[in-house]
Amino acid sequence: MAAGPQERCEPFALVVGASGGLAATLSYLFQVVADRSTRFCVAARAQPALAAGRVRPEVVVVNLTREPDSGRDVVRAANGAGHRPVVVAVVSEGDDCAAVEAFLAGADDVVREPLQLRELALRLEVRLADRGIHDFKFGRDGRIDWDAETEMARRAALTATEARIVHLLMQRDGAVVTRDELSWIVDGRPWEYGDRKFDVHVASIRRKLQAAFGSGITLETVRAEGYRLDVSGLDWLNAHSS
Repeated sequence: MAAGPQERCEPFALVVGASGGLAATLSYLFQVVADRSTRFCVAARAQPALAAGRVRPEVVVVNLTREPDSGRDVVRAANGAGHRPVVVAVVSEGDDCAAVEAFLAGADDVVREPLQLRELALRLEVRLADRGIHDFKFGRDGRIDWDAETEMARRAALTATEARIVHLLMQRDGAVVTRDELSWIVDGRPWEYGDRKFDVHVASIRRKLQAAFGSGITLETVRAEGYRLDVSGLDWLNAHSS
């Protein structure tokens, strides 16, 4: 039976170990689509908080792609909590061993990157219904745009080329993307030294993203290397559409 409003501590969802594009995608699902309170934290903080019952979410999503050992400790802590949440582990595509280890640690479900948000919403609907929560039915709504990147591009009024650049930057999750990589993706040819086209594109993208999302998104030019996008501070709830 689901806990009542006075019994359950917020947040509805606890997301552990996610950063960059994964964090932006999950915050879009929980905060924008589902309109549920969400907290993000690292495994070192989540594990003792769950074990001691200081936080009692209905859903715990644990990223196992970066720190699998500490992530599995979080899964075990959530699995042994007095208020038992739905525990979902995120693993890399093709990493079957990580999926097996997640289930052995006590995860209810495993999803793989890149996430398919509608599928995740439907999986959560089934798991939550087993716990008496029947109002998480967003996966059945065909009107919802399930692509967080598309929504980001829409709110910032990015052009098609700018959206493609942002897509590649987000896929790298905070790592530097070189001008040559961008040139192959956008133009299908190597970058030529002295060509400042991507500097112009990035300047436009930076201006638009800051106008829409404020300081929650930073697009950095790394001298002699390329560009790096950090969306870890993205705040969907306070964003402004262009």
